[in-house]
Amino acid sequence: MINKRSVLPIFLALTSSSCFGPKVLYNGLTRHSYTLGYLHDSPLDRVAKSDTIRINVPEVSDSSFTLCGTLLKEPTHVVPAIIYTGWKSTYHYSIGHNVINEAVDVFTRAALIDEFNRSTSLYADSLHHFGYQLDITIDRMEASGPYDHYGEFLFLIFWLMYDTEDHAGPGSAYSRLSYVLKNGDQVLSKGSVENEAVTAPLKKRIRKLMDYRRLYTSQLTEALSFTLKANIESIVNEVNAYVIRNPVR
Repeated sequence: MINKRSVLPIFLALTSSSCFGPKVLYNGLTRHSYTLGYLHDSPLDRVAKSDTIRINVPEVSDSSFTLCGTLLKEPTHVVPAIIYTGWKSTYHYSIGHNVINEAVDVFTRAALIDEFNRSTSLYADSLHHFGYQLDITIDRMEASGPYDHYGEFLFLIFWLMYDTEDHAGPGSAYSRLSYVLKNGDQVLSKGSVENEAVTAPLKKRIRKLMDYRRLYTSQLTEALSFTLKANIESIVNEVNAYVIRNPVR
């Protein structure tokens, strides 16, 4: 939308770093937190449970996924002129634990337990001290993408026409989990799984800028959840296949 105002207050607002600076943007992106969620849509296994498996709390070994995430600013591009000025500020945004409602390790264990009990012949919990046990390591997880802020204003004697617009995305998410299946102290099987997801760019203007930024963070969190779900299902399928092929004597 093009707006007309008197020159001085608009000019001061547009040139003030507090209006569109990294701190304001970061606060808008991280103001709310979101659930990872988990859609239980795998086929139900009605077979009686024959063995038990204890799921230990996963270890999160990826220190790059920080508590507060990151917002890195690239050099601003400015097109100056006597009556026209345009600019583009580009940021790279990575979400952190502060925008996720759940503790990722606890969420992953709960999802694994539910998935084993839903779709395998194994009864899973976090308490049994006999039978199988599964150790999980979250080796890597990330969800990030670009965020661009565009602006332009045109001087017309005592009036100023200006326009601003934000573009976010496309974003991407990735996670890699490794697992070790044991029976007592004996290692039976181990492996790693990985998955990635890409989000659509948010180009459509939204009336409230805070809603636009909130939606972007929500979108990245959802994409990360998708990769975790895919990896959890892969681990469950691999472990269940091993147990079926190698029954305990």
